Amino acid sequence: MTVDVEVETPAWLESVPDAEPVVRAAIEAALAEAGGDGGAITVLLTDDETVHDLNARFRGKDRPTNVLSFPHASPAQGLLGDIALAYETCAREAAEQGKPLAAHLAHLSAHGALHLLGYDHEADADAEAMEATERRALARVGLPDPYGPHPPHPQSGGGDAAPTRDATEGALDRRADTSPALEDAASAPSTPAFCGGPPPPLAGEEAC
Repeated sequence: MTVDVEVETPAWLESVPDAEPVVRAAIEAALAEAGGDGGAITVLLTDDETVHDLNARFRGKDRPTNVLSFPHASPAQGLLGDIALAYETCAREAAEQGKPLAAHLAHLSAHGALHLLGYDHEADADAEAMEATERRALARVGLPDPYGPHPPHPQSGGGDAAPTRDATEGALDRRADTSPALEDAASAPSTPAFCGGPPPPLAGEEAC
């Protein structure tokens, strides 16, 4: 398995100096827990403006979101897909939930990787299965339950906040923002989103 992390927005490294190994470790743990066979994943650490543009063009949602996943049309070729994360939205969510940005980045990376494997959270049972896999993956890298309360974090000034299924935009609204990517993946072109070609005409996933 290959995880290529591209840092487009310097603020990611300013806030999380080890962002690249954090992303790689979380994705490797998620694929191990899901029984994935490996493959190439490209992760773009970018900003709200870029993700807003992708979200508008490929999902018809005129706003930024935290993470978008782009499953590859032909995973048999060893390319699982691409993930994009928006710095400002992710940083705001981490502060609101009272957790380190590095922990939130790890969670969203694992979540995005599971979507590349076909996981979804439209139905409660699917959401529970996906959450359980995420918990196990993050435990592998020494992180707590991402859906549970978190102790106060110095950078956030708070604690005990946790994402819920009823949370609004940018959080865990399972029913309102299911992934068109999972519906359209079979007909998507094979060009990876961030490897020199245009993004495929399938949308990503608003997650956590």
